[in-house]
Amino acid sequence: MLIAGGRDKRVPFDEMARLLPDRVKVLLLIGEAASQIEIEARKVPNCPHIIRCEGLAEAVEQAHKLAVPGDTVLLSPACTAFDQYRNFEERGHHFVELVKPIYISAYMFVRPKFNTTIDFHGGVFANTH
Repeated sequence: MLIAGGRDKRVPFDEMARLLPDRVKVLLLIGEAASQIEIEARKVPNCPHIIRCEGLAEAVEQAHKLAVPGDTVLLSPACTAFDQYRNFEERGHHFVELVKPIYISAYMFVRPKFNTTIDFHGGVFANTH
């Protein structure tokens, strides 16, 4: 699953969109550029399921609801953070705050069943068997 969006950097999204079908199960879009990303993604055959979210909190919540063991949720916005945050660091810290309780919950209650790993600095939350 990919969380993308923010303020448009005036770069084309078509190249990114072409990579989605083979790499992304669900595209969670946030921010001002969500429409532009969605337009490019829908032009691609086998476009992944797209969910428009009000912000990062909703995107993480949706990803958590849809994720199954083995899925990875990646924050790779392809856009600046300035539509909702002071900078990319603030957005990254917010992502960590949102994901950390999910990680702790998975680790505490599902540990015998799943090996849950997290990379807070890279914006990656991964559940693996």
